Amino acid sequence: MKAISNQMRVTALLLAVVTSTLVLGSTVVGMQAGSPTDSTMVVMEKVTIRPSALN
Repeated sequence: MKAISNQMRVTALLLAVVTSTLVLGSTVVGMQAGSPTDSTMVVMEKVTIRPSALN
């Protein structure tokens, strides 16, 4: 089995950090209350889940 080179490991680490930063940044931007964008609100129906009887 051939070992992975250090350059590949560093590249993978940097790509993981960049990806994490983009995802977390997008999440934070999307959660901002004072967003000036004109977004559409989606309302979902309320769903109640009840466990089935055991007997």
